[in-house]
Amino acid sequence: MRHNTVKNCFASYMVLFIAFINITYSNAAELIDRQHFTQPNPIIDVALSPDGQTSAILLKTSNQLFELWQFNMVSLTAVKHSVLRQGGELLWFENSNQLLVIAKNTVTQVDMISEKPPRLVAQLKPKDKLVINGVRQAHNLLVSKSSSVKSPNYLQRIIKDVKQEVFSHSAQITGALLNDNASNIYVKTVSAHTAEVSHIANGSQRSLFTCAASTLKNPCMLIAQSSNGKGVYVIGRFQSDLTGLYVYSIDTNTFELIHQDPLGVADIETVLLDRDGQPMMALYRGLTNKWYGLQKPAEQVLSSISPQLMQTVNDIQCSENLSLCLFISESPNKLSRDYYVYRNNPKGLQNIALYNKLELQHLLQNSPLEINVQPLTYKTSDGMTQYAYLYLPADQALETTPLVVYPHGGPHSRDYFQTNRFALFLASRGYAVLKPNFRGSTGFGLNYMLSSNNNFGRGRVLDDILEATDWVKQQGIGINASTAVVGESFGGFSAIASATFDKRFVVAIAAMPALDIGKVRQSILNRRVRTEDAQRLAFLWGDLNDAELLNKLHEQSPSNHADLLNAPLFIWAGARDPIVPVSHIKNYALKQLENGKSISLMIDKQAQHGPVSQHSMLGYMAMMEHVLSRYLNGEAQAINDSKLKRSLINMQTLDSSGWLTDYWQQAEQVL
Repeated sequence: MRHNTVKNCFASYMVLFIAFINITYSNAAELIDRQHFTQPNPIIDVALSPDGQTSAILLKTSNQLFELWQFNMVSLTAVKHSVLRQGGELLWFENSNQLLVIAKNTVTQVDMISEKPPRLVAQLKPKDKLVINGVRQAHNLLVSKSSSVKSPNYLQRIIKDVKQEVFSHSAQITGALLNDNASNIYVKTVSAHTAEVSHIANGSQRSLFTCAASTLKNPCMLIAQSSNGKGVYVIGRFQSDLTGLYVYSIDTNTFELIHQDPLGVADIETVLLDRDGQPMMALYRGLTNKWYGLQKPAEQVLSSISPQLMQTVNDIQCSENLSLCLFISESPNKLSRDYYVYRNNPKGLQNIALYNKLELQHLLQNSPLEINVQPLTYKTSDGMTQYAYLYLPADQALETTPLVVYPHGGPHSRDYFQTNRFALFLASRGYAVLKPNFRGSTGFGLNYMLSSNNNFGRGRVLDDILEATDWVKQQGIGINASTAVVGESFGGFSAIASATFDKRFVVAIAAMPALDIGKVRQSILNRRVRTEDAQRLAFLWGDLNDAELLNKLHEQSPSNHADLLNAPLFIWAGARDPIVPVSHIKNYALKQLENGKSISLMIDKQAQHGPVSQHSMLGYMAMMEHVLSRYLNGEAQAINDSKLKRSLINMQTLDSSGWLTDYWQQAEQVL
């Protein structure tokens, strides 16, 4: 069975760092081809059938089609079933005979026990929202239809090709739960600053409770109806710093806390439901993953798996009686996932080598890399406990290993204990890579997220990044080597801020950088039309029509202090970026050229807010590794692809020193 999975972008669990000051490695290996770090994972989704006999696997092919495979969980053999034009999430029917393929704009039904062609069930318009209504009604779809301003929004039920309107409201409908015959419905609507949860039964509607419209302040996420139908499970904060799982009772009009992180660190990330639609397991994603059983059988399954493996498990799917479970692991030192089958018998846990069975092993670097990924916990100068990850390469003394500081984008996002292709790529070139979850990062509670308080650029968030750098150096990492800073989007903003307001770094690389964070935020907010999204941004950023706030953000931004740039800066931009206009980046680069600064600008004509193709990604990564090789003396792979070389030359728009332009041209002459 594919359990209903409810996710938040929150989590956390404390793991202490052990210093590696005197460790050295030997027997340097050949460089891993950069293409391995850009190769997309062909496995789109894997779903275990309710009876545990079969897993459906959806693959994306090189010709942009999708192959649906059947994987026998007993014989561990795979057979291709059909080819689809669109792909997405897989959801089994309760009978284990049919499933749904839920793509961006379509829902397709596939009969897995016959050769009947796939059948289109629903066509979704851009503003429609599909509501997956629990595990027991895979055939019972709900679609939240967004109409024009003058018309109400409505909830449409689709069952066996029959479309039925079950609820309408003037506000946006963002969540719903209903029983098999749609006689008991819970609906979440959002308008202005408020989200409201209502109950519809016997033709009457009753408002149950309200919460903030911002899903970050209080997610107020509907999970499942209680077993007696007189309550609803909700993920929320409800006056707490951390999100947790609650049940609301209609009879008593009260909330009861079911589960919250026992360690007191992480927001809840995922809730898995059993076959009766009741909470069975909870996942918290802190520094590493931590799973908890909410029922005795689930506790017994989890206790039988090694804690080390469970730290990397992102998804669990179990059969009806939990006699068989599928564990999906994403280790931070691997470029591909691992799939394990658990049986409640002496066989126990087994890695099913799925890539080999599907003959995909040639596409991916499937073995662990010689990179040690360490979760870090440390305190900042103002006493705040913060979290980060440190990627340590093999084959060199760590005190002489150059350090690359790599803050994440967002800024309200985070890094996880899982595959990070860029960090692994740089570590494979001989660098220690630091990924700090500075204040403002999500997953560690409301206070952790809000403590950034718009202090970006020259402010407290930059101090966090610099203090994390110093803390790692104090552990003996890179104390006798140079340090660089790299980032994309807000991470690129932080990279430029670091090279502008501080002198720790010998070079900075920034991709799609938001040079004036106030202007970028205002343009994003102006483009958002959905009430829920607008409220989320307003909650995080405040009133961006507030002149005082805009002046503060502008004053803190590195673009307002261009003359202070004190390290060579390499910028990569997308000509079609909808978030950071390339004109802003060009103007900044020209200003730095006038200032006599060391500045290089590469513009990818096809890229948006990031590379849009594997070739585009290869160009960005080639620039990164060759720039860092020059300034940090790390390793770099030769550029032997003629198409890539010419692409790099064409992207080079501005280069004050001429070094990078000459480098690409010399590489071209080798052909």
